[in-house]
Amino acid sequence: MADTVPDPIPSWVPSSVKLLAPAFPLAQRLLMDERMKAVWQVLQKADVNEAGLDSVESFQKLRSWGISKYDLPLQDFPPPDFSLQDHACAALFAFAAWELNSKRNVITRTKIEGSVKQYTDAANLCRSTTHYDYLPSAHPELDAALSIVGWFFQDQARKIGQLAGPHVIKRSSKTRGKRSSKTPGDDETRIHARALANQTHTLFGSFLYSTVATVVTVGLEIEPAISAKSVENWCSDLRSPSPNKVPL
Repeated sequence: MADTVPDPIPSWVPSSVKLLAPAFPLAQRLLMDERMKAVWQVLQKADVNEAGLDSVESFQKLRSWGISKYDLPLQDFPPPDFSLQDHACAALFAFAAWELNSKRNVITRTKIEGSVKQYTDAANLCRSTTHYDYLPSAHPELDAALSIVGWFFQDQARKIGQLAGPHVIKRSSKTRGKRSSKTPGDDETRIHARALANQTHTLFGSFLYSTVATVVTVGLEIEPAISAKSVENWCSDLRSPSPNKVPL
């Protein structure tokens, strides 16, 4: 992506996003590509999950960058407050700019299960070395140290086993893409799409598959374009049983 903010930014970009744009110069494509016009139109009309909006990271909030309604071109005084949609659009733009320019390691459930087994086996080995049913230990200090190490291994197995969320996928697609030549179904693209869908659910109470497909296609310069159905399939395990529940 280019490293400068375009000037002028198209009029169809929300004012809150325009003001935030200088903080994210790598997101130029999300400001200029005509396909984003429909994205912003949808989001400007969408219902906003206020609790989800309040929960986003500091870098996604206008006030963290010292941006207020008084930074808008003066037409009325005092100028109107930013709407919830304005704040949510800015939050999603910041998240997309960060997510799509971040290198992600592909983590699959198979890898997680393999790591859990390794740590569990190591913990069991420590226990078998230190556990005596009928003989006193010849090396009590060593046994105590191995017991602590065994507990650490078991705790690591527990923590790794609990890994979940948009950056963990069930299995690899076996498709690999390069940053300069993304393909619609490679693992890293899927992870980015899952993260953005998760974020739209946080902000708008819906995964907005079509919107996410467009943002990822534009942001990563993917050809051919990702379909909404593909994003929906990639996010099948993120679907919440309750419309009010935000996935972890």
